[in-house]
Amino acid sequence: MKNLNPLSLFKKLVFSIAFIIPSLGLNAQCTANFGYSTCVNGNLQFWNSSTGTSTQTAFVWNFGDNTNAYTMNPSHTYSANGIYTVCLNITDSANFCTSAICKTVNINCITTGSCNANFTFSNCVNGTMQFWNMSTNVSNQTAYSWNFGDNTFGFGNNPSHTYTANGTYSVCLSLTDSLNMCTSTLCKTVAINCIAASTCTANFSYSTCVGGNMQFFSTSTGVGNFTNYSWSFGDSSFGSGQNPNHTYSANSIYTVCLTITDSAANCNSTICKPVNISCISSGSCVANFTDSTCLNGNVFFYNLSSGTNTNTIYNWNFGDGGNSNQLHPTHTYTSNGQFIVCLTISDSTTNCYNTKCYTITVNCVPASIKSNFMSSSDLSVYPNPTNGLFTIEVKNENANNDKLEVIIFNMLGQEVSNSINLDNKHSAKWEIDIGILPEGPYFIKVGNNGNYQVKKIILTK
Repeated sequence: MKNLNPLSLFKKLVFSIAFIIPSLGLNAQCTANFGYSTCVNGNLQFWNSSTGTSTQTAFVWNFGDNTNAYTMNPSHTYSANGIYTVCLNITDSANFCTSAICKTVNINCITTGSCNANFTFSNCVNGTMQFWNMSTNVSNQTAYSWNFGDNTFGFGNNPSHTYTANGTYSVCLSLTDSLNMCTSTLCKTVAINCIAASTCTANFSYSTCVGGNMQFFSTSTGVGNFTNYSWSFGDSSFGSGQNPNHTYSANSIYTVCLTITDSAANCNSTICKPVNISCISSGSCVANFTDSTCLNGNVFFYNLSSGTNTNTIYNWNFGDGGNSNQLHPTHTYTSNGQFIVCLTISDSTTNCYNTKCYTITVNCVPASIKSNFMSSSDLSVYPNPTNGLFTIEVKNENANNDKLEVIIFNMLGQEVSNSINLDNKHSAKWEIDIGILPEGPYFIKVGNNGNYQVKKIILTK
C-alpha cells in the first residue's frame, strides 16, 4: 500500500469535510484563523483567532512535523529549523460549521553549532537605549537581527533604539553564522521608565487669510498662567503671546510652529502645521485650476485662471519638488499621499500677480520605488524570494568610499528597521537577516550621500 504523508491526509480530510457540509444544506458561519509568537529556541505559542466559534467548537492542530494538538491555544516545540506548514481545523457542532486554514511557519531560532547569542544594554535616557552584542563563538560572517519588543526591529552589531512609551519590553537578539553553520537566539526583559510625560499639548488654529494677514489662536491644553508661547511663522519671523497676529508679504506655503513651555508644570510641547498663504493679490488677474483623475501617478492640471493674456507667466509647484511653467501641465508623482499644489500667475504688462493653492490626494502610484544610485546591475539581492537570510552585493567602481546605508521598507512605504551602515569596498557582500519580519514583499534601499538604489525582495515563511 502506498505510504501517504500525514499532512496530505489531513488536508484531504479537511477538503472532504468542507465539500460534504454544504451538500447537506448546513450553513457554515465560522472562519478558521490563527497567529503565533516569535520563535525562541524552537518554541512557538499559537493563538486561535477564528471567528464564529462557540463553546462547542473542537480545535485540531497539525504542526507540520507529524505532531498534533487539540486545545484552543497550544504551544509547540520544534526540534529542527525549517519551514513547516501548520494547519488549524475547527468544527462547531452547535452551529454545524467547519473551517480550516494552513500557514507556513519559518523556524530558524534553534541553536546549532557552538555560537551563543548574548547582549547587554545601557541605562535608559529619555527613552533611548544602547544595545551591545556580547555573543560568543561568532565569525565575521555573522548576521545580527534585533526585535525591540515594540513592533520595531534592527540589524547590526550594536544598535540603539528609542522607545516612545514607558513599559516592559522583551528584547531578542538572533544571530546566524553562515561560516560556522550556527544559529542562536536570546531574549531579555528591558524595563523602560525614563520617559517623562509632558503635562501639556501644543495646538493652534488660525483665521482666513486677508491681504496676507493671519490671526493665530493657541488651542493648547494643560496650560496655566505661567505658560510661555513661542511662535515661528515660517518666513524667518517670530512671535510670542497666546494669540498673535502676523502679516505675510508673499503668497506661499509656510510651516508655522508653536512651542509652549512651563518648567513649574513639567510642560514642553511643540506642534508645526503648514499654512497656505494665497490671498495676496495685485492687478485684476485671478489664479485658478482643477485637476484630473490620477492614473499611474500621472495627474493633468487644467488652468482656469481669469484676467490673463498672452504675456501671463504660469508657475506651478506640485508639492513634491516638481515644477512647470506650462499652461496645462501633466505631472507624474512617484509616491502616494497628499500634496499642496500651487499655481502662481504674473503679468508685468498689467501689474498682476496672484496665487492659488489647494491640496490634492494621489493614490494611484504603483507599488514601486525609483532611484538614481548606480545602475540596476550594480546592486544584487539574493536569494529572492528568501526565508529571511539574504545577501546584498554591490559592484560599483565609481561609488564613494563612504559607508553605505541600508534601509528596509514595507509595501506601505513604512521603514521597518533601523538603518544599517556597511563598509563599501566597491565590490562586497553582506548578509542581512529579516526573518523576524512578517512575510510579504519589502524594498531594500541601499546608497549614500542622498543617492540610492532600491531592490524588491519577497519574504516567505
